[in-house]
Amino acid sequence: IQKLVNNLMEQGYSNDTVKKCKHLLNQFFEYAIDNKWILVNPTLKVKIKGKRNIYQANDDEKYKAMPPEIRDKFLDALNKDEANFLKPMCILLLFAGLRIGEVCALQWKNVNFKNKTLKIERGITQIPKFDSEGNVLSRVTVVGDTKTTCSVREIPITDIVVDTLQTWKEKQNNREKTNKNVTAELTAPTSYVFANDDGSVRTYSGCRMVFDRFKRRHDLEKYNIHFHGLRHTF
Repeated sequence: IQKLVNNLMEQGYSNDTVKKCKHLLNQFFEYAIDNKWILVNPTLKVKIKGKRNIYQANDDEKYKAMPPEIRDKFLDALNKDEANFLKPMCILLLFAGLRIGEVCALQWKNVNFKNKTLKIERGITQIPKFDSEGNVLSRVTVVGDTKTTCSVREIPITDIVVDTLQTWKEKQNNREKTNKNVTAELTAPTSYVFANDDGSVRTYSGCRMVFDRFKRRHDLEKYNIHFHGLRHTF
C-alpha cells in the first residue's frame, strides 16, 4: 500500500486524491477486521509526503499557462463570439482564476458590482449512478461544496470582469423579455450566472462541448487550450 501511495504521488496526483485513496483502503481493511478476516489494518502505518503542485512549462504539460501571443488570439476569438455565454465564462476563468465548476455554480447574489468582489461558496460535481454489478450507468451534475474547504473565499475582481459580467447580465435580462425559449428568470439573485434557459445549472461536459466547437471555429485546437489552462494563466 505504501508503494501504491508512492506511485500515485510520483504520477502527479494531488495530495487530496491520494488521501482519498488511502481513506477508501482504510475503510476496506477496517471492514475486513470487523469480519475477522485479518488482524491488522495495514494502512495505519502508510505515510503520505506533503508536496506542492508544480506545473512545468514543457510540451507535455497538459494545462500550462498560455503564452502572451496565444492569449491575444484567444481573446480576439472570444470578442468575435459574443453571442453566447462563452466569452463571460472564459473571462472569469482567465481574469479571476475560478475553476470551471465554481463558475457554473456561481449565482448573481455572489457578484458584488459595487465592491467589485465575487464570493465563491459552491461548485458543481458529478454523482455516478451504478447498476447491481457496480458499473457506472450515468452521471448526474449537482451543485455542492467547493473542491476544498479553503476554496470558499471572497475575491476582488478587475474592471474587465465587472464590465463583462454587467454586459452579460443585461443580455440575459433582454433574453428573458424577448426569447420565447427562456422559461426561467435568469437574473434573479439566486439564478445561476450562466444558467440554461430553463434555469438549470450548466454541466461541465456541456460547457466543454461548446468550448471545443469554439476552438475549431477559430483554429485554436493546435494550441492545446483547456479550461484549466485559463485558471493557470491567471
